[in-house]
Amino acid sequence: MATYSGSLGTLTETQFVAQCRSILEVSAKIGDSWEMRQGDLGDVYLVKKVTKATPLPGKQDNDGDDDGDDSVVVTPSSMVTWEYHVTYRSSYCVPVLFFKAWHPTGQLLSLDEVW
Repeated sequence: MATYSGSLGTLTETQFVAQCRSILEVSAKIGDSWEMRQGDLGDVYLVKKVTKATPLPGKQDNDGDDDGDDSVVVTPSSMVTWEYHVTYRSSYCVPVLFFKAWHPTGQLLSLDEVW
């Protein structure tokens, strides 16, 4: 695994790419599905996309009793696709994580649904 030698929490773009390769090695071992991509300007970034059942507000099976058996109901509408991007920002010399999440209809999750 590549070592980090930056100062004040920053790293060079070369160090970022080396760390991305290290993450990909671990990801391949554990089946975590991260991928490295190259942008139009030659920049390198990581991407992970996963679709999973996600508890959403108002999707609880609250049956009104106090027996503790309330559970999350998994329906097609509770399936959410999450996409993560880790990019390098040269202006601050740091990696940045972006993500978006959407319903099967393509509608983005609201802020309340994300939190």
